[in-house]
Amino acid sequence: MSEARLPRYVRRGRPSPGPAWAILTLFWVANAWAQNPEEVARADALFDAGKSELSRGDWAAACALFRSSLALDASVSTRVKVARCLVNEGRLAAALDEYDRAFESTVGAGLPEARQQELQAVIRSESAELEARVPKLAVVVRPETTAITALLDGHEVSPGSLAELRLDPGTHEIVIRAPGFRDHRAAVEAKAGILAKFYVNLEPVASSPTILQPRTVTPAREAKRRGTTTPDQSTTSGSNQRVLGAIVGGAGLASLVVAGVFGIRTLALVDDSRDHCTPGTNECSQTGVDLVDQASRSQNIGFLLGGLGAALLGTGVILYVTAPAQSGSGHARALQPSVSIGGSF
Repeated sequence: MSEARLPRYVRRGRPSPGPAWAILTLFWVANAWAQNPEEVARADALFDAGKSELSRGDWAAACALFRSSLALDASVSTRVKVARCLVNEGRLAAALDEYDRAFESTVGAGLPEARQQELQAVIRSESAELEARVPKLAVVVRPETTAITALLDGHEVSPGSLAELRLDPGTHEIVIRAPGFRDHRAAVEAKAGILAKFYVNLEPVASSPTILQPRTVTPAREAKRRGTTTPDQSTTSGSNQRVLGAIVGGAGLASLVVAGVFGIRTLALVDDSRDHCTPGTNECSQTGVDLVDQASRSQNIGFLLGGLGAALLGTGVILYVTAPAQSGSGHARALQPSVSIGGSF
């Protein structure tokens, strides 16, 4: 590839006459007028200075000059130089994005066909070689939900891009947020040339148990006026509430037992999957991936049953404890003994 810098419009080359060339000439002229000649001249000077620094092996100085040139005039050649700078800095994902932009810039840039094909061939070759080196991460979120906010190293990314994230080699922080679930935060290690699969199992936020307030029932006034005894309604209500509390608490206890069974099953599936996954990485065979998926589903069911069981058990205890106590005052008068004293002194 020639090292000469081509801006977004062409200044050299003698075309053959014809209607097609007339249309292209009008397009190039319009682009040329849109450019500031002074900025283009400074961009050329910076580009040439960057090439000089690069020939001396000073990548830092050369890349700074190339970036300054790109800010003034986004030519295809300068974008390629900046992409190579990013590769030298180890920012492989950013370099691949810059190569993509460079390729897009070759279309409609008014370049001669031969030059356009030459640039595109160089970009395809270098980006293909880089593509094989760029680490990629596939993030799988369970349970599936559309309301996801994803952060990569503190910057929000589109949930759709989680299927294949381009990363630079090194450690990165992934944060997944969803309504009704706890934030999931994890550090992942990206290795060159590796497509890793990362599973995120969201934990639901446990809801507080609903406290049922018992309703107080007072005895009828007519019964008080006559001095007769009537069945104590509060005693009956309290008895029913205690029965309801026992039923609800028992259901909660049963849910906790079932949740424990799913927890044991989850541990067993995870242990089985280790035989099909590479230790220290996220690389698994298809059997390992299936076992991890089953473990994830089992874990989610266990979490849901555990939260439900805790809520039911708490509600049952509250119902039982707050039930009105039995009262024996209604029968006190009927059971009171009568004592009489008789005899002669």
